[in-house]
Amino acid sequence: MSYFICSNFAISDIADIANIFIAIISLFFAGYIFIYQKRKDSSDKKQAIELQNQSIRLQWFKELIIIPNLNNIFSFYEHLESLEQRFYNKKISEELRFELSEFVKQEARKLRKEFYDVLNIVESGMHLKIENNIDTLIDNIVSKIFDSNLNLGQKNIYDKHVGDIVSISKHELISTIYSHTG
Repeated sequence: MSYFICSNFAISDIADIANIFIAIISLFFAGYIFIYQKRKDSSDKKQAIELQNQSIRLQWFKELIIIPNLNNIFSFYEHLESLEQRFYNKKISEELRFELSEFVKQEARKLRKEFYDVLNIVESGMHLKIENNIDTLIDNIVSKIFDSNLNLGQKNIYDKHVGDIVSISKHELISTIYSHTG
């Protein structure tokens, strides 16, 4: 019988030690969760502040750079789209080729001065994308104007070789502007 009492006493002591051990582990996990949550809250707060600052920068960018220049951008592309009327059903002389080439280059210079030179100060990465877009467009149009093998007076040929590249450039530029996240 003394063996049975010693055995009960030992099991009860083991249970008390196990409860103490479980309490220590629970306390450790509670502390860990508290510290983790505090760090996460701090990180979330920093992210919220950064998002707010990014939103403010994006709003200023939109207000100071994009909105005042939307008319310039659309005017540039409208002028390039008006080239079709200058080619329509005409035999294109060398003089007309030089005149149209100069017109295209002048429109590009105007857009550069009014829009993307200012953009370089604020957002150089976007400036580079837009500059490459416009330079490629102008080079392509000028090369098509001087290509004597193309009869740009025919609508389907004009659309294929000039109209489509103007349209693609316009969509790329607008996409570049509106995909900007600050």
